[in-house]
Amino acid sequence: LINPMYQFSLPYFTRLFSHCIERSGKADDVPTRLLLLSDFLTAFIFNNVSRGLFEEHKLLYSFLLCTSVLRHTSSGKISDAEWNFLVRGPVGGAAAAGGARARPPSCGWVSDAAWRVLLSAESDIPLLAGLPADLEAASEAWASWAGCPEPHAAPLPGRWEAKLSGSLARLVVVKIFCEEKLLFGCSRYVAEKLGAEFTEPAP
Repeated sequence: LINPMYQFSLPYFTRLFSHCIERSGKADDVPTRLLLLSDFLTAFIFNNVSRGLFEEHKLLYSFLLCTSVLRHTSSGKISDAEWNFLVRGPVGGAAAAGGARARPPSCGWVSDAAWRVLLSAESDIPLLAGLPADLEAASEAWASWAGCPEPHAAPLPGRWEAKLSGSLARLVVVKIFCEEKLLFGCSRYVAEKLGAEFTEPAP
């Protein structure tokens, strides 16, 4: 449910939008003008709305704003599969995830539930194809990554850092193995995509 305190009127946003049209950078070229307007509008509305949020909700707002921009543009930087898995997890929950592939003995540090979720993620998200096999082959490296103080910021083992760099699928991996670090990962993701100022809203 949305807290009633967070209800903003349409006239309020209309005024903000009009202000942005007047104050944003100008350009004769239409695509350039639209890009300038989009960047200015995103930052301006973010700063205005975040001032009215409780501190514990500001990161959530930043992350939702960031992912909305990336999901609803022609760039297609976030797939529906990545988004749905990050937000909802596997269909049917962890208990129903995966399949008949048992967790290999070399991956004893991975819980049965996490292994099943990983198998489901591999099935649903093309970018993660081959991850369970690589995890089994390099279990020690993955265990070291998951056990380090800041796995959300540490490079992923092997080919996976280059493959998942900058993708939402990387946050899915963080969620599977170190869910307690997911918020830090979300903050880092927003800073990478929109800029550090979107993780440090104006007071």
